[in-house]
Amino acid sequence: MAKRELLLLGTGWALVASNSGLISFALPLIAKEWALTGKQTGLMLNLFLVGMLLGAFAFGRLADRIGRRPTAVLSLLILALATAACSIAPNWVAMAALRLAAGMGATGYMVVASTLLTELSPPEVRGRNVVILDSFWAYGWLFASLLGLAIAPSMGWRPVFLFGILPLFAAPLLRLVPESQKFIEEVERVRLPVSTLFRGEYLRRTVMLWFHWFCIVMAYWGVFLWFPRVLVAQRGLSLVRSLQWSV
Repeated sequence: MAKRELLLLGTGWALVASNSGLISFALPLIAKEWALTGKQTGLMLNLFLVGMLLGAFAFGRLADRIGRRPTAVLSLLILALATAACSIAPNWVAMAALRLAAGMGATGYMVVASTLLTELSPPEVRGRNVVILDSFWAYGWLFASLLGLAIAPSMGWRPVFLFGILPLFAAPLLRLVPESQKFIEEVERVRLPVSTLFRGEYLRRTVMLWFHWFCIVMAYWGVFLWFPRVLVAQRGLSLVRSLQWSV
């Protein structure tokens, strides 16, 4: 597989990471402006993760019907529009609803892009390519933290979310990525039901993968979504200092 395809899919992956992390660096200002309680803040953040759960099922099934590439484009469009719309959210309820939609788009792209890359890559470099793709997440999260540091203290939290529109411009570039040949070959084949994952030799693998991802999500999102907020509210740091520590 050409490096171009890996770079294009990785760019989308980085933008997913960026859009996912923007709220973390805007959260101290959002909580202050809307006088949010801990429960309200938690619900607003966690609905993004609920969206990720729903998006994994929805976009995974869609990718098997219409193809990997169209589904990846659609997921990026949803993510971009929902995140950018957060900049005009009138209250935390609207923000939570938009984050739910953004979560669906985010995980939709992650599921489909990793599948597409796996199917495009030769077996001898498949594992390496997937690891490289995942490394783009760090670049996107760093970009989000730098945006928060540069914009939020002086201009407020709303302009930060305007940068969430960037995946809208990246989505058309995925037209340069070929569709998975495996998907094309299997369109006419009889597909196995989802229940296959919970029978026989697949059951143990499914349970272990669920446990593995549960631990990752709990540790990663639990820390990074709340970190700047905790530094401001519990440690008394200024917004700038909290964002510097987050970077």
